[in-house]
Amino acid sequence: MLSATVIALLAGAAADGASEAVCPFLTVDPDGFPRVCLLSRSEIFADRSTVGCVFRSRRTKANLQRDGRATLIVVGATSTYYCRLAARRLLSDETGALAVEFSVEAEEVDTLHILLHPMTFEVTPELRLEERWEHDRALLRRLQCS
Repeated sequence: MLSATVIALLAGAAADGASEAVCPFLTVDPDGFPRVCLLSRSEIFADRSTVGCVFRSRRTKANLQRDGRATLIVVGATSTYYCRLAARRLLSDETGALAVEFSVEAEEVDTLHILLHPMTFEVTPELRLEERWEHDRALLRRLQCS
């Protein structure tokens, strides 16, 4: 189960001009090495027992279709959360995007109670269009309703 803190950190939408946290998403390549895909909360849905994400990265999609296991890293004010996930459902669309619904297998908290600053990026209207966030939100809604 995900904590209320992680759900709150992943909730909402990125605002233009804001500094937005990056959430590293890890899968394992066929050779056993980790594969990192950087996500925005605009590409993620989360509740207590489910996480949904949208991917366009060819290798991340292949890893999820092959193995289905992943770790989502979420950084809070003084703690880092490692969310262990297992793919339940996959939904592809005509653009090549892959939406995946994951069950939450575990959440681990790592903290020394010191102030943390997550990796961030600046949200721009151009980035919003280039990354297709509105499309991703629609695809996540389709995944939740199917």
